[in-house]
Amino acid sequence: MHLFPDQLTDKIGFETIRSAALKHSRSEMAREQLKVLMPHSNRSVIKRRLDQCREMMDLLENDTAFPLNNLHDVREYARAAKAEGSLLPLEAFNEILELVTTARRVKSYIGQRSDD
Repeated sequence: MHLFPDQLTDKIGFETIRSAALKHSRSEMAREQLKVLMPHSNRSVIKRRLDQCREMMDLLENDTAFPLNNLHDVREYARAAKAEGSLLPLEAFNEILELVTTARRVKSYIGQRSDD
């Protein structure tokens, strides 16, 4: 449910900002999320997303580099793996390993910051 007129996104420049963000996005998953992103009128959703943005900005502004690399899109591999008797290519295992390694590094990084 939204409580704003359809042309509001044009009036507030939302489409211009979305277009610029799409040009700078680095992954297909980011582009997919940006394409469906819409303004919200629900205060709790807005607050939660602003809090998430603040938290991410805080992580990125830290002196230590945030370990966010090798974020492969493994959704297609996961879909293929559901089928009984399916085989995944070796490349899939490498990408999944890199993704899991990145997730572990991010978790460790955030844990270390929480301890400080």
